[in-house]
Amino acid sequence: MSSNESTFQKAAEIIAAADALVIAAGAGLGVDSGLPDFRGNEGFWKAYPALARANLNFMEVADPRTFERDPALAWGFYGHRLDLYRRTAPHAGLGILCGWSQRMALGTRVFTSNVDGHFQKAGFAPEQMHECHGSIHHLQCMEPCKSSVWRADDFVPELDDENCRLLNAPPTCPVCGGLARPNILMFGDWNWLAGRREAQRHREENWLATLAVGQANVVVVEIGAGTAIPSVRHFSQWICREYGARIVRINPRESQVPSSMDVGIATGSLQALLGIDAALHRLTTVRPAQDPTLTNQSTHPAMGKLVAFDEHAPSKTSQQIPTENPQFAGAGVEVLTREEEKPEVVLTLGTTPDQLSPGSSTSACMPKRPSEKAIEIAAKMLAGRAMREGERR
Repeated sequence: MSSNESTFQKAAEIIAAADALVIAAGAGLGVDSGLPDFRGNEGFWKAYPALARANLNFMEVADPRTFERDPALAWGFYGHRLDLYRRTAPHAGLGILCGWSQRMALGTRVFTSNVDGHFQKAGFAPEQMHECHGSIHHLQCMEPCKSSVWRADDFVPELDDENCRLLNAPPTCPVCGGLARPNILMFGDWNWLAGRREAQRHREENWLATLAVGQANVVVVEIGAGTAIPSVRHFSQWICREYGARIVRINPRESQVPSSMDVGIATGSLQALLGIDAALHRLTTVRPAQDPTLTNQSTHPAMGKLVAFDEHAPSKTSQQIPTENPQFAGAGVEVLTREEEKPEVVLTLGTTPDQLSPGSSTSACMPKRPSEKAIEIAAKMLAGRAMREGERR
């Protein structure tokens, strides 16, 4: 096995063992789709030679004051990006990430500094997204005269690409009629409307809180995020600290990882994602669609039947468990009484007490008197682990 294959294998094992996936993506992710990453002045000027002739760097153009001084130039730059992102298809790696996300018992969230909307194009749901620098597909007032943003769908830029200038009228605010700008965080930007981003962040925080309750195994797959503008890397490292997550870091230049338990892959995003996905397929046996363990979990206890022994429960009860993953739909939870006093409640997959094996990958320990939410989260997590163990048998 080559060193790359060995690295892909280790990354696949980490992802296969995870209950929840956090995807953290920077500009490097889009390079394999043909998008510029603006790495240094050389990379920026190669993409925009007109700005090289004017000796304008990325930080100078991506500044709200450029919209005030020369709106045709500012919208020439952002209009070109808007048109490019609309026309460009996400590379196959984003589809691979979307496939992994659907296997996660506790779901997936995306944290990205990219403003291109390619995760949504690849199939990720809006509620999974945290676009920390905003989105080029939304506009706001330059003033701003109101706190809301609107979609840019109606604006079709006509461009002089040679001179990086907008030829048609720029978009305007529907309220005051003044100049509109992309709802993107720029350099020296005091008027960026962050409400949309804050709503995304709030949904993400609520989801992260469920991971702490359920003692989940979390993996961060970080792609194309360097240290020059470290928003994404800081977020990845925070997730690792706060949730005990392991990280798979894909970066051709800065792939160092915090510990030997993590994986750094010094390649482009598409090569790495294809390699890891192939290793994942080797790890698991895909079950046929007609397999009753996927279509009728009540006939296969290991797929979704979770037993909780709770000395405080008055009687045996059962409830349905909602889940983001359709493979776990209809999983049940049984809460049974036990007489002996124990310091914790052990949640384990099985149908009878003699099937329980506390401490295994299909069990989870929780505090006394667990809430219904805690039991629900544990059910999703353990059902996912049971499915993965079943795939390997």
